[in-house]
Amino acid sequence: MRSMLFMLLFHRTTRKVVLTDAGRILLARCRNIFDEVEGIQRDLDEASGAIAGVVRIGALEVFSIHLLPLALASLVKHNPAVVPHTYEMHPADMARHVVEGRLDVGFTIGASPRAGLDIAPLGTSPGVVVCGLALAAIIGSTLGHAEVRARGPRCWPHAHRLPPQGRW
Repeated sequence: MRSMLFMLLFHRTTRKVVLTDAGRILLARCRNIFDEVEGIQRDLDEASGAIAGVVRIGALEVFSIHLLPLALASLVKHNPAVVPHTYEMHPADMARHVVEGRLDVGFTIGASPRAGLDIAPLGTSPGVVVCGLALAAIIGSTLGHAEVRARGPRCWPHAHRLPPQGRW
C-alpha cells in the first residue's frame, strides 16, 4: 500500500511500529469503509429477513453450563450467519450491560424491573427446594436424627409452600 500511496505509513523500530500522521488518516478512512460495508450487509440481511450478526448474551452460571449451549447450537444450526458471544455474569451486572447496550439479551432468575429493561418470563415451572439430611436438622425440624435419616431427604415444589417448621 505504501508504494501505491508514495507515503510512509509506519515508523518501525526494533521494539514497536507506530503510525505516521498519514497512516492515522488512512486508518480512519479504512475504518469508515469497513463500517459502510458492514452496514450494507446488515441492510441486505434485514431486507431478506435473514437473522445474522453478533448477538451478545449474558447468562447466569446455571444457564451457561447446560441450557445455553444447547440453545445456541440450535440457533446457529438454523441461522449460520449468527455469531453468539456469551458472558457469564451476576444478574445486576447483566441488567446494567443490557441497559447500556453492551449486551443484547440476558438470561437470569429474579430480574427486577428497571428503566430501559424489558423483562419476559420464559417459563412457569415452579421452583423446587431439595433438602438433604443435614439441612433438615438445620431448618428447625423437630424430628429426631434417626427419624430424619429414616425419612430421607425431601423435595418440595414452590419455596413458598415449604412445610411449616418442624413438620415433614
